[in-house]
Amino acid sequence: MGPQFEQTVRQYLDYLAACRRSPRTTVGYATTFRYFAATFPGLRTEEISEDHLTHFLANLDSVRVVASRDNSSRRDRPITGLTAHGHARNMRAFLRWAHKRGYCGAIDIPMPSYEYPEMKTLPDWAMRDLLAYAAQRATHSLGDMRNYVLVSLLAFTAMRRGEILALSVDDLLFGTDPSLRIRSGKGRRERTVPMHSALVGILRDYARNLRAAGVPDLMWSQQTDRPVNPRWAYSIVHRLARDAGLENVPTNPHAFRHTAITQMVENHESLAAVQRVAGHGSIQTTLRYYVHASNASRISAVNSLSYGGSALVAVAS
Repeated sequence: MGPQFEQTVRQYLDYLAACRRSPRTTVGYATTFRYFAATFPGLRTEEISEDHLTHFLANLDSVRVVASRDNSSRRDRPITGLTAHGHARNMRAFLRWAHKRGYCGAIDIPMPSYEYPEMKTLPDWAMRDLLAYAAQRATHSLGDMRNYVLVSLLAFTAMRRGEILALSVDDLLFGTDPSLRIRSGKGRRERTVPMHSALVGILRDYARNLRAAGVPDLMWSQQTDRPVNPRWAYSIVHRLARDAGLENVPTNPHAFRHTAITQMVENHESLAAVQRVAGHGSIQTTLRYYVHASNASRISAVNSLSYGGSALVAVAS
């Protein structure tokens, strides 16, 4: 008789840790398994069938109420199609792993359909005003300079918030081709991102001031050698936008990433180059930015039709 589902899950989570998957990824898998175990208590891994998975995915909202009694605020938000797809993807990866080890048979997992949410980006005027305000304040203190460096990196690298917050001074590679070394990208993939020419002087000055102040090697923490809380980046950007008088613009750090990638796409940079800069594991993720073109770029695309210079002639009625 095969192992209980919970036993197999513990082995799989150990496997993920051995593969150096990020804590956030591991927590996501553990959440999926907790919901599944609440739906089918006592189920053995070898007993899992396509019917179990179909029922599980169709009843995620009610399952979460049972499995998340300690977090009522999250229970009140309905499961989106994208989240349901993520839970299905987690179960698929787990069951493929379990099948290879003989814990269960091969199972065809029903993947729910979904639509990606609209990508929020900052308009050019808002980005200019925010950067100008942060630069104006940067001369006041090392903390204000740090905030300016944060929004500059968000605007000019297309890096994820967690990647920026994990940077150390040693990851600022000043050389013939200045770049930023990302040690802990999504999926624990390492890469380097070219340093925008506008960033070189700003980052040199910041690194020099950090070392002169004797602060730890981590770029954002001035009190301890531990990384800062990810929510800190959001609070800094939100406060700067508020103080700069910007209203009704997205202040989530991820909106800066969407904005930078969208600009590269609309500037007709190659798909492969954008994928490498963004650190997308799949080219399909990068293609989403080509699908979600801005309204201005769609208008430009239509107006680019010329047919060799021929023009339509207005006909009077």
